[in-house]
Amino acid sequence: LPQYMYHIKRYLTVKYLIKHCLNHMPRLGHYLYNTQLAEFIEALTTKSCSLTLNYDRLEYLGEALLKLIHTDALLTSKALHSWVTYLHEGDLSTLRSAMGCSARL
Repeated sequence: LPQYMYHIKRYLTVKYLIKHCLNHMPRLGHYLYNTQLAEFIEALTTKSCSLTLNYDRLEYLGEALLKLIHTDALLTSKALHSWVTYLHEGDLSTLRSAMGCSARL
């Protein structure tokens, strides 16, 4: 039963992420909506799960997606807008990297 619950949780996580992207980032959302669901689930599955599919093959997709979401959060956040617009692109990159560092995740 725990194995089935894990698979259901992965499926629902992917569906929720696609729905969120459709609502907040329509271009990305439509791209993800048209992506094979199995590949998207694979991209979000860690190697430690001991499943035959894991994110090693599609790791770049997950990392690029996280960077895009972090960038979108930085540039569209009303709370951060007052000071983020004055940062240099290098500072924005450092801030985005800090948002996605292992300690924060």
